[in-house]
Amino acid sequence: MGVAAELNRVVSGNDESFLLASSLPEENTYYFSGMSGGPVYHVPDAEVDPTLIGIVYEGSPGSSAEWEARDSQAFFTKCDIQIMAYTLTPTIFEGWLRRAKFA
Repeated sequence: MGVAAELNRVVSGNDESFLLASSLPEENTYYFSGMSGGPVYHVPDAEVDPTLIGIVYEGSPGSSAEWEARDSQAFFTKCDIQIMAYTLTPTIFEGWLRRAKFA
């Protein structure tokens, strides 16, 4: 399964994480639990190959239980998608390997 969402701001190689968020034209019943660890690609247009820029760590809404737990202050609707991801660059990846004692 693939999900397309928009960046909420410009992402640089110095950012640890970023958010993708979009509103769909209609309500949906999709939940995004299970996407963690999946790749995030930047696709500028059909003429250019996608570039890996991140790894998903959380998708919202994550589950029906999460949806039902919302209170009256929630602004998230059944038209909204949010994907939170860690930025992936060679330097960041090398840092992860060092912290895990793999490098």
